[in-house]
Amino acid sequence: MLNKMKIRKRIEAVMQSSSNAEAGWLGVGLSVIAGLYGIGVRLRKTAYAKGWLKQSRLDCLVVSVGNLTLGGTGKTPATVYLARLIQSYGYRVVVMSRGYRGSAEGKGGVATNGKDVIMLASACGDEAYMMARTLGNIPVVVGRDRYAIGSMALQRFNPQVILLDDAFQHMRLERDVDIVLLDAEKPFGNGKLFPRGILREEKGALQRASAVVLTRVEKDPEATLKGLGEYAPCKPIFQCDHRPYIASIITVHAGRETDIQEATERPGLDSLKGRSVYIFSGIASNERFQQTIVQAGGQVCGTSFFDDHHWYSSDELKEIMQSAVNSGADIIITTEKDLMRIPHDVSWPLDLAVVGVEIQFPDDAFDQYILMELKRKIK
Repeated sequence: MLNKMKIRKRIEAVMQSSSNAEAGWLGVGLSVIAGLYGIGVRLRKTAYAKGWLKQSRLDCLVVSVGNLTLGGTGKTPATVYLARLIQSYGYRVVVMSRGYRGSAEGKGGVATNGKDVIMLASACGDEAYMMARTLGNIPVVVGRDRYAIGSMALQRFNPQVILLDDAFQHMRLERDVDIVLLDAEKPFGNGKLFPRGILREEKGALQRASAVVLTRVEKDPEATLKGLGEYAPCKPIFQCDHRPYIASIITVHAGRETDIQEATERPGLDSLKGRSVYIFSGIASNERFQQTIVQAGGQVCGTSFFDDHHWYSSDELKEIMQSAVNSGADIIITTEKDLMRIPHDVSWPLDLAVVGVEIQFPDDAFDQYILMELKRKIK
C-alpha cells in the first residue's frame, strides 16, 4: 500500500513538472502515453468535424461549463453561480451533471425536481448532490448520456436553458455557449497532455470556447492574459476569485450529541483565526485547501488527504477522528463536497467546520455577457 502511495505521489509530481530532466524515465514513459492519448483526442475531434460521429441537438439553449485541465478550477461553484444567474433573469433552467461515481451515472435520473432532493449522494455523485441541495428550486439531473438525460429533462421540466456541468469535452451534444474555466496561476498546468501533464486536450481547443473565465485571480493576471491571446483570439475573457466561507458547523455537545448549524449568511473564515485545526479532504487540490485555512489564520495540527471524489469508510473516519484528537486540535475542518460523501449519523469527537466556496466577479461584465447571449439565442 505504501509503495502504491509513493508511486502515485511520484506520478503527480511528474504531472506538475515542466522539466524533462527532473521527470526522469517516468516522465519519458508518461510522455509516450500522453502522445498516444493526444492522437486519440485529435482523431475524435476530427471525427466530429468531418461528421463521421454525429452530434445531437436538444430543443433548448444549451450552456456548458467546463475546463481544459483535470480538476480544481471551480466548475461546481461556477455552475451554481450560472444557474442562479440564469434563473434571476427569468429563464427556466435545469442543471445537468454526469453524476460522476454515482450509481445512477449509467442509467441517469433526477437528483432534485426543484422541490425535493430525490437521490442520495451515492446515487447521483457528490458534486450533483451538493448542487441539488444548494440550488433549491432548480432541478438537477444526472447521467452519462447527456442527450438522453437532456431529452428527459425537457419532457419533465420544460426548461428554456439546460446548463451542463463539466462538458467542454462532451462533443456528442451541441452547445450554444461554451464557458471554459482556467486557473489564473497555472491555466495549462505544465503545458503537457495527460498523463505527462494535466491538460485534457491541446491549448488550441480554446478556439471552440465561447468565453474564458480565469478563476482564483488574486493578483494582476497580465502575463496569463497575454498568453491566452495566442490560443483564444477574439474571445471574451473574464476574471473571478474564489471566496471560501463557513457553510455549516456541526457542534458537539455533552453525551456526544451533535447539532448542525447551517450558515445562512455565508460568513468568511475569520472564526478559524488562531484556532488549532485538523484538516481532512478528498478534492482535486487538497494542498490548496490547506493553504486557504492557513491564510485564514488556522493553526494546522495535522491533515488527512485523499483522492478526489473519495468515499470515506467507517475505518477511515475513525482514523481521522483519532488523529484529530491526538493532534491536539480543537476543531476539524473539511469541505462541503467531502461532507456529501460522509454518513449523516457520524458522531464527531470535536466540532466540525464545513467550508464551501463561491465565485465572485469584480463587476457585472460576465453577468451582462450571459444576459446578452440569453436574449440573443432564446426567441
